[in-house]
Amino acid sequence: MIPLFFPFAAALFMALFRTAFLPHVHLMAFAPFLAIVYQRKRFNQAIWIAFGSGIIMDLITSQSRLGLFTINFLLTTFCLYRQKRHFFEDHLFTLSLFTFFISALSTFIQFILLSMFDHPPKCSIRFICTEFMLMPLFDALYAWIWFIGPMKLYQYIKKRGLKTFFFVEKR
Repeated sequence: MIPLFFPFAAALFMALFRTAFLPHVHLMAFAPFLAIVYQRKRFNQAIWIAFGSGIIMDLITSQSRLGLFTINFLLTTFCLYRQKRHFFEDHLFTLSLFTFFISALSTFIQFILLSMFDHPPKCSIRFICTEFMLMPLFDALYAWIWFIGPMKLYQYIKKRGLKTFFFVEKR
């Protein structure tokens, strides 16, 4: 099992530098990390980790009021934590699927919070399709590429050793 530090570092890196890599895609950088946390930690630990992740996002972004991401991550955790029983950590596809649901719910909660405390986004069919369906799909793809790939590589290297990764044995 991979220590939580590695998925956290991957999420933090993407949260800090996502505009450099994907300037027009609004990834929810901590969604795959939260999915991993839900699988591995008890509810009270998941709440604290979601709280810390929300604070980090609030401090990184300047697009909304301070505390909205924290409230968003906490509400998302309250709603989806118990759904972890439907997603098994050892299956590759489930992290992406769970990330999709976390991202979609988080987007919906963020929309409600922005409508309540800040200026509401302009709602249109294009906005709904993009933000509630397309962006969670990108988050699921991001989970597949940015989290599952390195985690499998880490497990391979840990199991077989770094030497077998770099050197192919001749037969």
